Amino acid sequence: MTDFLNAINASIRHEFQEWELMRKVFATLTPRQEKILRMRFAIGERREYSRKEIAEYFSISYSTVRRIEMDAITDIEASLQTEYGGIFGVLG
Repeated sequence: MTDFLNAINASIRHEFQEWELMRKVFATLTPRQEKILRMRFAIGERREYSRKEIAEYFSISYSTVRRIEMDAITDIEASLQTEYGGIFGVLG
């Protein structure tokens, strides 16, 4: 039973660390970048949205959604590189 409880506690700690990292990462983005990524990848959303749907939501072009998404991902990579060094250099 103790091993089982330890495994559960380790799992909870790991999940908390992932959420904490996500919170830090999203804190580096503009609110618009954050919302677009959340919609695009279903983070805190019910489903993934297409770039077309996101463009309609924000009343912007598909290419603008793509550019904002790519800029946000670049910003995240830079933030992770600064925070954690080379371990996240393979994201791009």
